[in-house]
Amino acid sequence: MAELQAGKKTVLELLGNEKASFHIPSYQRPYAWGVEECETLWDDICSFTVPDNDPNGFVADSEYFLGPLVTFKQADSGFYEVIDGQQRLTTLMLLLRVLYSRLEHMNDKDNASLRDDIEKAIWKVGEFGKPIAGESKLQSSVASDDDLGELGAILASGIVDDDMTSRYAANYRFFLNAADDYVSKYPDYFKFLVNRLLRNVILLPIESEDRDSALRIFSTLNNRGLPLSDSDIFKAAMYEHYRSRGRAEEFDSRWKEIERQLAGPLLAEDSPMTELFRLYMGYLRGLSYAGSTNRPAVRDFFSRDRNAILKEEKTLSDLEDLVDFWNRYEGGEGFSDPVLKDFFVLRFAPNKLWQDAVSNYYLMNRNDSGRLDQDAFHSYLQRLIAFLYGAVVAGATSTWERREIDKEAGFLAGRIDRSPFEGRFTEHEMRDALKVLGPWKRINKGILAWRMMSNAGQAPIELGTDFDVEHIYARKRHQNHPGEITDDQLESLGNKALLEKRINIRAADYDFSDKRAIYRGLTAGKAGTAVQELLDLADGNDDFASREIDERTAEIEGSFLRFLEQAGVVIPEGLSNDDSEEG
Repeated sequence: MAELQAGKKTVLELLGNEKASFHIPSYQRPYAWGVEECETLWDDICSFTVPDNDPNGFVADSEYFLGPLVTFKQADSGFYEVIDGQQRLTTLMLLLRVLYSRLEHMNDKDNASLRDDIEKAIWKVGEFGKPIAGESKLQSSVASDDDLGELGAILASGIVDDDMTSRYAANYRFFLNAADDYVSKYPDYFKFLVNRLLRNVILLPIESEDRDSALRIFSTLNNRGLPLSDSDIFKAAMYEHYRSRGRAEEFDSRWKEIERQLAGPLLAEDSPMTELFRLYMGYLRGLSYAGSTNRPAVRDFFSRDRNAILKEEKTLSDLEDLVDFWNRYEGGEGFSDPVLKDFFVLRFAPNKLWQDAVSNYYLMNRNDSGRLDQDAFHSYLQRLIAFLYGAVVAGATSTWERREIDKEAGFLAGRIDRSPFEGRFTEHEMRDALKVLGPWKRINKGILAWRMMSNAGQAPIELGTDFDVEHIYARKRHQNHPGEITDDQLESLGNKALLEKRINIRAADYDFSDKRAIYRGLTAGKAGTAVQELLDLADGNDDFASREIDERTAEIEGSFLRFLEQAGVVIPEGLSNDDSEEG
């Protein structure tokens, strides 16, 4: 078990130790505290050190707990590497630098002594035990922080230039103004505030013998700072691996490029890097698939065997390939038209499990240049669309779908002989399911997207284009002429199509005769639709009502069933599959 050292210390005891210098490593997040957090800290310190603006109201032994500081000591540099607490430590150093700058102009004995104390807390100590002015005890090398130059300059000089725009500069300005305001109002109280900040504000330093132990400690703490995500933990382990081989700068550069590319992709809104690792986990589990479909937590998976996977050379390369693939998806670059049309259909799937399947296929079938055979990829995407949409029509749950996607990863890796997509439903059960309107509602847009892209004349559509569901026979027309079609016909698939949102807003309430002109772009100054089927309907029909709705509904259902059969997901009548499982 790793040895730990923990015990509360005052600001002066912790920072005033001449051997204590701190390093914020490159895998940490950039400094994120703003003026609001600084204002809260300042107000708390003022209220604690001089209660009710009365220095005599302070209880001598009282303490204000600032929070934990998790570190381990770097053997080569002697710095304490900060695992948790960088936000409060950085802010505290900015505050101390402000207080020091103000004490420089106060020459009485008490203030001079306090100035000496702060020097020990903010400056490194030289050979003869004297602080070296300008050499800060806090160093940072956060790879993604573009403002480190300003932090260094501020801590060294105590001056914030007008052209400085970083959070460090903004927070330092706040503390300068707050301190000046305090001195102007309570000049006799300032030394009490500084002294009690140094001697009665408490931190809880927790020092571990190695980085892995420190990270584990951090993950169990309920702290007030910004918690590290799974990907932050992974980055730390990978950074240490590359650093120990003299390749820290290479890792920083490659990781930063991945972060840059993840600024736009669809993977996740909250933590795209963690989502990237989750997708990669699915691929790795497929490579070793042995029947289990119980997905472990992402952090647990990559932490196995002391982060063994994270230390493999191929891991970073695989992540680079995967993020490049999803970036090319976003831009529609390097894919055939049939594949781009498949992507459009998957965009409207009822969940994001298709991203797992596509990531698995890509990583297992890419060539040395990170590209896929487009014909084979299109064939796979057709099977995936058929499986996912067929499963929903059949009433399958997302949990079942996820389990089958995991099995499919094992099939792609050659771990099992048969794809779980194959022959999952019988034609009889699928025909029965198609009679029920409910399943269609869950994937309404998805089926309409499939219908749209199954038209041979349909060109690919840019993925960023917004679409709404168009009622070809308008709802308003149904309200004005309730006897022409039934409510079921109004809401049936045969009466619906995807239509660009900008056009749907204009076309929604019009009769078909007017919609034809809108679809074609014949209204003044307005572009028409790129949906080929609607253009075909506008060219081939004078009206679209009850008969046309029923015919189109039957055609959509029939063609969808044929699509499932051709993809191998549905077993045609007269055949059997003893191995198929119910959804």
